[in-house]
Amino acid sequence: MLAAGVSKRQIAKELGVARSTLTDYIRNHIAVDRDVKHDGLATHVADGFTEIPVIERFYGDEGEHYVYPLGDVHIGSPAFAADRFGEWIEYLTDRQDASMLGTGDFLNSAIKTSVSETYDEVFTVGQAKRLLRDLLEPLAHTGRIDLLMPGNHEDRIYRSVGDCPIQDVSDFLETPYCRVACIVIYHVGSQRYEFAVRHGTGGGMIGARAGRLARQAQTVLADVYVSGHTHSQLVFPQELFVVDGNQVKRRRQYFVSSGSFLAYEEYAARQGFAPQKIGAPRIRLDGERHDVHVSI
Repeated sequence: MLAAGVSKRQIAKELGVARSTLTDYIRNHIAVDRDVKHDGLATHVADGFTEIPVIERFYGDEGEHYVYPLGDVHIGSPAFAADRFGEWIEYLTDRQDASMLGTGDFLNSAIKTSVSETYDEVFTVGQAKRLLRDLLEPLAHTGRIDLLMPGNHEDRIYRSVGDCPIQDVSDFLETPYCRVACIVIYHVGSQRYEFAVRHGTGGGMIGARAGRLARQAQTVLADVYVSGHTHSQLVFPQELFVVDGNQVKRRRQYFVSSGSFLAYEEYAARQGFAPQKIGAPRIRLDGERHDVHVSI
């Protein structure tokens, strides 16, 4: 069924098992060639270790599909724009041709060792986690959450206790999950699109943020590179030459920084940061010809 392009959610429903059970079975029982050969040498990847996870999303029956990278929500912060985030999730839930790509920092996770002020926190980590789960459940029920990943704020919890609250949410909602970075492959109509996704690091001026986005192309070849963390929406394209047989062709790539759902908080004011647009970019994938369009 996988070879025929059937989604994991559909397979799990057909077999009457949880999608997490199906995913574990595929990971543990379907053989993968772990020997990567180059110049006569072989590199053996340790059993059970995946360098870059790959997640496939199937929207083959759509003529076009819209991907919305949502992140930097910061539930728990007094500046969390709850009404705006709820409106966006409701909008995505009501659409049949759109999905959400989660880019991390869904929870503010202010703890004693963090920069965020614990005394200002509106929710505990547990309360914020359960609220996020409840907010995302209607969209997850439609099968259109393509990815959930933690950011540096949730990493505070992982470093403290070795547990990731976003993985808990993902397990409960049965959505794809990635710990740090992954490749998400979208099948839309007859087309295939490769996304390289990570939460991101650093801040600075627009040029510095764009430079960090562009450096992702040094790690992996993809159609679209998506990251969050900076709370600013940013998009730019670049082209490179690729060899196809005896011809040289152009390949266009897009670099996208997701926005945030955080109002102007004390930390931004203290650092002198400019206020940022609340919301997320929209990535349109054409199902008939290989074409990406990004709007903010």
